[in-house]
Amino acid sequence: MLYYQPRLCLEQIVVCKVHAKLKALKKPKHQMKYNLKALNKDPDLRNKFTVDVKNKFEALEASTAEERQWEILKDSIEKTAEKNIPKQPKREHKKWMTQSILDKMALRRKAKQDPSSKKRTAQGGCIKSKDGKILVETSDILERWSEYIQELFCDERGQQSETQKPIEGPPILKAEVEKTINDMKNGKAAGPDQIRIELLQALGNWGMDQLTKLLNRTYDTGNILKDMLISTFITLQKKTGSYRM
Repeated sequence: MLYYQPRLCLEQIVVCKVHAKLKALKKPKHQMKYNLKALNKDPDLRNKFTVDVKNKFEALEASTAEERQWEILKDSIEKTAEKNIPKQPKREHKKWMTQSILDKMALRRKAKQDPSSKKRTAQGGCIKSKDGKILVETSDILERWSEYIQELFCDERGQQSETQKPIEGPPILKAEVEKTINDMKNGKAAGPDQIRIELLQALGNWGMDQLTKLLNRTYDTGNILKDMLISTFITLQKKTGSYRM
């Protein structure tokens, strides 16, 4: 950066610190929108869906590993849903929606993407390190999240004595799995596994049996499924200026 004095016309080098917040480009996950209401209302469609999932699962089932069993079940559900369940129809525009309004909406979206807009400059909401440095790199942000979680759930009780006898609890009952699945609300977004709860509910007794076996196997071996280890963290500021972790 060069600074020109009006009279002397001398060039002076100015040293400054610039904090830039780069936009993280995320690849959107494609999530198929199915007409799940039709799955609940049509008994024939529901029965066909369950039978097809069962046939695909039993044809591919060859491994006893928990992770592989879950991947086969999940893949069977996804492919059967894509084949049998009708897609959600697109929402039609309201009668008062005209082409002129749609054009103005497109201009508005284009204006919001303008990088020269002052509203798009980096302000609050940044993740900072312990010493107050703004973190920009994704790896640094993830490492800071890891430090925060470790400090939050740190066990300060010291080293615990190891138990000689293996600790075993009662098995997970099918009734517990069935009640948990049926009590979950419909119409909610899918998790990291992209499986909607309505698809699990539609599997009926066979699906509850498979989930119960899988959960008990996971419980006994201690090998937690990868989809169960994925968490989504969202920073929420309790008050103005509370941006440090």
